[in-house]
Amino acid sequence: MTIILYISFPILCFLAIPQSSRPGALAERMVFGIALHEFLLLVIGLTLGLTSHLTSQSYTILTSCAAIPLAVQSWKNGIRINPTHLFRWLWTRRGATALLLAVIMSVTFALQLGFDALYGTRHFDGLLYHIPRVVFWLQQGNFDAWPTPTWGHIGPPVGADVILGQNILLGNGWRGVGFVTCLLSVGAIACVYIAALDFRLSRWRAAIVAILFSSFPAIGLRIWSVNSDMVAAFPVLASYIALHRLRDVKFGLAIFVVLNGIAVACKPTVAPLALLLGGFALWQCRQRIFNLRSFALPCAATVMAAAFVISSYWPVYVIFADIQGGEFGRAHKVGSFIEFTQAVAMNTGHWMLEPLGYLAPIMKSTITGIAETVYRSLGAHFNELPDGWNPWPAQDISRTGLVSILLLPGLLVGLPSRARMPATILFLAGFVSLSGLLRFTPFTARYTIVLLAGYALLWGGTRFFQRGNRRWILTGIVALNVFALLGVVSIRFYVDKTKRSQPGGIFYYLSNQDRNTIAHDLTGRPLQVISGDALDALLVGPDIDFSLRHILCPSDGDCSQELRNASLISNWLAIVHNGDKVIRIDEKWQGPTGKMCSEISIPVLEDTLTKTGWHLYRHNHLVDLWNYR
Repeated sequence: MTIILYISFPILCFLAIPQSSRPGALAERMVFGIALHEFLLLVIGLTLGLTSHLTSQSYTILTSCAAIPLAVQSWKNGIRINPTHLFRWLWTRRGATALLLAVIMSVTFALQLGFDALYGTRHFDGLLYHIPRVVFWLQQGNFDAWPTPTWGHIGPPVGADVILGQNILLGNGWRGVGFVTCLLSVGAIACVYIAALDFRLSRWRAAIVAILFSSFPAIGLRIWSVNSDMVAAFPVLASYIALHRLRDVKFGLAIFVVLNGIAVACKPTVAPLALLLGGFALWQCRQRIFNLRSFALPCAATVMAAAFVISSYWPVYVIFADIQGGEFGRAHKVGSFIEFTQAVAMNTGHWMLEPLGYLAPIMKSTITGIAETVYRSLGAHFNELPDGWNPWPAQDISRTGLVSILLLPGLLVGLPSRARMPATILFLAGFVSLSGLLRFTPFTARYTIVLLAGYALLWGGTRFFQRGNRRWILTGIVALNVFALLGVVSIRFYVDKTKRSQPGGIFYYLSNQDRNTIAHDLTGRPLQVISGDALDALLVGPDIDFSLRHILCPSDGDCSQELRNASLISNWLAIVHNGDKVIRIDEKWQGPTGKMCSEISIPVLEDTLTKTGWHLYRHNHLVDLWNYR
């Protein structure tokens, strides 16, 4: 029953939005429907979590209550979709080409959704902290902190994960959590399409721009991710559409403010682009806004937006007495102008190198050598190039695929004269502000979704591709990127299903048989875990067969008393060592429970376990299971 609610709820949100008669009406309805869906999920999740009523039963009841008026309004609105003009356009050569590319992109999305629905996500950050923190919230019914060695469990604001974790909160486990990411991604693509139409691009060019945007790996390769960046980026894009499209400027301004509040409540890294794009949108609509007689509704919207932000960051503030997540959270950010400029330079270099990553199967060592040369010339120091700095196609580090940033100057020069300078300033300001957010990471691609929307629009707006056969050059570039993305997804599908999820792979923690044995034996008690940064979601499994409890060793490294106490709570314990002889915890991460041991020796830990009555049940490549009899 709850899985039906999970799938039908966004559909009801879409149908509850009245249909307009302007160009792009279907896309507009989709954007506002998905925005309504995100708004309701945030309200329900924050309300239950902050009042300590966050249970699957309460969440299902509230979601069902919200679905009832949506269903009534949907019935009143009806579907009212007239596809005649669309079908007529699809019979043209351009329309058929756009349809073919859209179908290929749909297959790419469907492959990812299918994998996620059958096996669950293989997104590292999702397994590490996005999913586990929702599981822990359900265990305790609120957002309060718990003992954990993983900063991501309690450090980031809660807004994004109460939206992404809808399926978990409904009690269905974490298979299919990518459905929410997919909806938001489709909404972002629709925003780009509408923006292209509003910038007076033809329907053909608007469709090509939207498909190009969807083919960027930062968007199209992250459908099966637990994508908090898309949760934050979509409201920013939707706010721009709302301010321009809604005829009642008072209502449009209110929606604009609320959506930007939702964005910042989900992730602080979206704030620079929200300010930049928001300021641009307000400047464009300044005459309509100045003519308003009453600002009561926008002011009320400002209060609501502030309430979302405060509610999302409040659990973090309660734990750390700041909204950045303590010393560990602050350590992510640049601390000086030199670090800022180096971060910008490194991100520029990484983006320039990205197309080379697709040649990795035939010239991997050469590309690594080129990357080392580029980074060292930009001031980076390392003995061996970190693997994450390589420009390989990947979920969290790729931006535009084969569509190189080296072509940016030509795109800007090719814009109409009155758009050239504003576009240049906006793009450079957005790129520099985002690239300089974090230090030591030249691959902050996942934060650049709003910026990439602008980059896609530049391709559609440049005059070079507007006439004659040159328009097919743009089509060829888009097709190349689409097929490249499909190839990467197909390879990832196979590798993640086989090599990485089988014994010895990085995503293999427990066998289904062991997990069932543990769940049957625990009978509601938690599996206890000793780890550094473990993919906790892989311990509980996609169906969340049991709860978890972390054991933290004190600063002196003597865990004997903790292990004796653990035997009184439950008789199963997992050590996540990831094949190492030592479990390490970052010294900058000191949780609310006090100073933890930053280095735990596995042989010493095993000896202590044996002395306190625990017995080794199973030794795996990444995880050891211990039982207390």
